[in-house]
Amino acid sequence: MPSVHDFKLGDLVRVAAYKYITCSNDLCESNNHGKVIAINPANGSICIEFFENIGGHSCGGKGKFGHCYWFDAGSVFFDMPENIFIESIRTDVYMKNKRYYYTDNHKEITDKCVLFKIIKELTMKGVEIY
Repeated sequence: MPSVHDFKLGDLVRVAAYKYITCSNDLCESNNHGKVIAINPANGSICIEFFENIGGHSCGGKGKFGHCYWFDAGSVFFDMPENIFIESIRTDVYMKNKRYYYTDNHKEITDKCVLFKIIKELTMKGVEIY
C-alpha cells in the first residue's frame, strides 16, 4: 500500500473512487484521474486536482476550484502512462476505461493472447493493473 512518501507533486494518479461516494457526488470511476498538488505527511493525506470538476474545492487555492479533494495515501494509485511500449508485441499501447488500445491506430485490442502478453509484461514491470 502506498504512503505519502511514495508520491511527489505533479505525479499523475487515480483514486479508488468507489470508496469515496460520500466525499463528492460527482466523483466516479470514469473521472478519478488527476495529479498530486499537495502532500500532508503529518496525517498521511494527499490533495488531488482532478482533470474534471468533481464538486470539490481548490485545496487552499493550489488548484482549480471544484477539481480538488484530499484522500488518504492508501487510496491513491499511480496512473498508467498514456503510451507504454510492450516488448512482446513490439508496439505502443494505452489504456482507457479499463480497455487496451493500439496507440498507432486507436483500435481496441481484443485478441486474448495479445491481452495476456500485455498484462504479463506490465505486471513484470510492476505496473498495477486495474
